[in-house]
Amino acid sequence: VQAERLSVDEVVATLGERSNGWMMLLLALPALVLPPGVAALAGLPLLLVTRQLLFGRHRPWLPRFVRERSFAKDGRNRFFARVMPTVAWAERRLRPRQEEMFDPLPHRLLAGGAVVMSAMLILPVPFAHTFAALSIAAFGVALVERDGAAVWAGWGLMTVSLALFGVIFG
Repeated sequence: VQAERLSVDEVVATLGERSNGWMMLLLALPALVLPPGVAALAGLPLLLVTRQLLFGRHRPWLPRFVRERSFAKDGRNRFFARVMPTVAWAERRLRPRQEEMFDPLPHRLLAGGAVVMSAMLILPVPFAHTFAALSIAAFGVALVERDGAAVWAGWGLMTVSLALFGVIFG
């Protein structure tokens, strides 16, 4: 029998070390559709998660009011019914590869790039914030699936974001 409610804390515990990647992905997705400036609503929590990843936390620390937030069974089931086709499509393409990308130094570099892109979301920079969110989403997917190709995609998207920032403010 499934519990009637599921807390954020239970989800993070269940996902274990993959919880950082999932949180990055789920927080980056809204930033894709939010206008610059408003995307800061996603950028601030992303900055919290990515900084912790940079400092070596395997699971994100979240404030109590977030950890205790819970979701009803039917809302959770509707959410999974909507996202499972996309998840299945992605999992057919993603796989563990280039494992050296997840050694300590490259892993910290990925986290540093994600911190920079999280900060980019807080700034009201047209177009650059979209590529920043895509970069964070790619890094998140990379962490969940341990896919080095997704890491490279994240670095490429980060480069585009930084280049647009340079063109706009350079």
